[in-house]
Amino acid sequence: MMIIQWILLCIVLVILVVYIVMSLGMLGAARGAPFIPSGKKALHHMIKAADIQPTDTVFDLGCGDGRLVFAADRAGAHKTVGIEISYLVYLLARIRNFFYGSERTEIRHGNFFNFHDVREADVIFVFLLPVIMDKVFEEIWPHMRPGAKVVSHAFTPKGFTPNRVLKNAGTFKNIYVFQKENIQS
Repeated sequence: MMIIQWILLCIVLVILVVYIVMSLGMLGAARGAPFIPSGKKALHHMIKAADIQPTDTVFDLGCGDGRLVFAADRAGAHKTVGIEISYLVYLLARIRNFFYGSERTEIRHGNFFNFHDVREADVIFVFLLPVIMDKVFEEIWPHMRPGAKVVSHAFTPKGFTPNRVLKNAGTFKNIYVFQKENIQS
């Protein structure tokens, strides 16, 4: 009987943590975007659009609960890194990463503009508000290597034309692919 009580307590605690994270995830909106997880359809199309190779380093800026980071790892990326600024959402991603158990996957807490190795990415995933997208293309994009890609769910930066648009592929709207060597600005 004691084991059943512990299991129920654990389930209640997990539900409570998820509720708190989802409730407080809106705090991230003040820093860039609220925590709104990408749906399965968007994840599938973003991974496919990224064309991840076994040598690729993949970053998810504003990774939320880490679902896209784990999907990129399953797609065969050499290294996957998720960066989340909201502490509670970051903790959720860390817990998920603990249970996911890949040594190629890393979840970081902080402002992704402060992590300079982001510029070494072969693929960057984003689901950020337009004002933050503009800043990504001002501060990170110019330092990325030729051939690197930014795959965006729903939003584009001002003054940049995507190389590819997957219409109605996202949870909210389109998926946009920007590739460094072919970009027009």
